[in-house]
Amino acid sequence: ALVINDNDFQDIITANYMITNVVLDGNCLEVSLSSSGCDSNTWEMNLISSNSFLESLPLQRRVKVELNNQEVCLAVFKKTVSFDLMPLRIDGQNQVPLNIEGWSETITYQY
Repeated sequence: ALVINDNDFQDIITANYMITNVVLDGNCLEVSLSSSGCDSNTWEMNLISSNSFLESLPLQRRVKVELNNQEVCLAVFKKTVSFDLMPLRIDGQNQVPLNIEGWSETITYQY
């Protein structure tokens, strides 16, 4: 799920995983991450964006991946999830640079 909410954005902890790959495919953002767990089948991942923009032209969004992982095993697994980026579009722009916490490169979503 993709959520745009300032309160949720501030509360997201990103220390329980490591982003291993990010791929932009049209209107979708595929995020791969690794974390400890038993098998990753119960993991729930959300993409959370702040409702405020970084002061630049074009306007930029800050985003975080939320991983809900209740597994307490010590093995490390990898999981990839695709998120629909259309709700992140900004009126009057044909692109939105995305600054993903835990990923060193800005991803530019063009539409």
